[in-house]
Amino acid sequence: MITEELEKLLNNKTVICSMDDPVALAYTSLYEEGDVWIKTVSCKDCPKESQRKCCGTCPMLSEMGCYFHLMKPNNGTQKPFGCIAHPHPTGARSYCQLEFLCIKGTNIGKVRCVKDKRGVLKDGTRIH
Repeated sequence: MITEELEKLLNNKTVICSMDDPVALAYTSLYEEGDVWIKTVSCKDCPKESQRKCCGTCPMLSEMGCYFHLMKPNNGTQKPFGCIAHPHPTGARSYCQLEFLCIKGTNIGKVRCVKDKRGVLKDGTRIH
């Protein structure tokens, strides 16, 4: 059961990430207070060309990939917040492969594809 304190946290715009591998795993309160969106398709599914577009002129990007991603997970916690939290589900980037599934809220079972500039939510797999 969700505690009252956790419920209060979920009612704020929040990004949830792992401390061992600092990448966004889920977002809360994006479309409505208390909704929860989990990442189902990650940056690892993007081609290198798209990753370069996403990272732009970041000095940490090399031919081998992002230096933060290449470091050991326990050293990768130096990654800036902007790299962890973006791109987020409500953004729109035509080349982005990220997808998010709503697991809590009125959009439960809907999928948000970041590449959809119209922001239309698709029917996805329902989680019971």
